[in-house]
Amino acid sequence: MAQVLVIEGSRTDDKNTNILLKILCECNVDYRVDCASAHWYAGLIYADYIKKIKEKIIIFIGGMSPSAPGIISAILRNLNKHDTIVIGIPADKAARSAIEDLPMGTPVLMPGFNTTSVKHSIINGGLTAAKLALAQSNNELIRDGLSDWFLNKHRKKPIERIVLNDKGLIP
Repeated sequence: MAQVLVIEGSRTDDKNTNILLKILCECNVDYRVDCASAHWYAGLIYADYIKKIKEKIIIFIGGMSPSAPGIISAILRNLNKHDTIVIGIPADKAARSAIEDLPMGTPVLMPGFNTTSVKHSIINGGLTAAKLALAQSNNELIRDGLSDWFLNKHRKKPIERIVLNDKGLIP
């Protein structure tokens, strides 16, 4: 069984999903991917799909006002599966509100929404999932993957001394 289930709302989300999958790969997190729209498969079909999920971390990534993260959380609550975490990653501004504005008792993690670069939000979602997977499993491969990711990221941005001009300003 994979540690993380990634669900995309439609195949139009493939490009963004691949950004997420790259992070999970780099952090050595086992995952599987499904495409399952809560809008197209609403009702018992979707509830039956959620009921069969074994993974303890579910990431939903999608745009255009996805209702799936809240629906998944509500179904899990009704199934008494309180040990499963739902992460909602918005792929656009419309998706942000649908994930943020959920009623009490419908917990969904959202790694923020970077209005300048959705890619940043997706990467943060992947890192959040990797940290949760590490917390659940204490898997050294995931710990090493996360450490390597952060080390490599910071190597690209060394501390730099800025030489000021004669007026004490950055030229």
